[in-house]
Amino acid sequence: MIEKSTFSFLGYKIPKVEMNIADDFCNNQTEPIEIIDDISLGYGIDPEEPRFVEVLLTVKLKDKNEKFSFIVQIKGGFKADKDMPEELFKNLYTKNAPAILYPYARAIVSNYMVLANIPPYLLPLINLTKNEEAEKIEKK
Repeated sequence: MIEKSTFSFLGYKIPKVEMNIADDFCNNQTEPIEIIDDISLGYGIDPEEPRFVEVLLTVKLKDKNEKFSFIVQIKGGFKADKDMPEELFKNLYTKNAPAILYPYARAIVSNYMVLANIPPYLLPLINLTKNEEAEKIEKK
């Protein structure tokens, strides 16, 4: 039998979605659109609730001609058992938590682009095992 994790996903919200499209973007498109993506992560841990963390996933897209830009932010809440060792907790919120949120970002990006009548873009898969450069955000 598979053991349930003591690290829980409490849910997510989308605090920001922004898309800007120039009138002449994608007109008479003969070549594939070249999209430049930037994906970043931030973490907020409340000192009064040290086993609760908010993970902020930000995806920024733009085309090389800067006629299209898209930003989406997804904030997810995660909670661990109070007895969980700090190293395990950090590993779970820096690797597992973004992996849980990322499919939502991929779906939002592709759906918005389809609904805006421009060729859809599927965010690339990312390697979260090398995720050490994310910023830590102090919870206020």
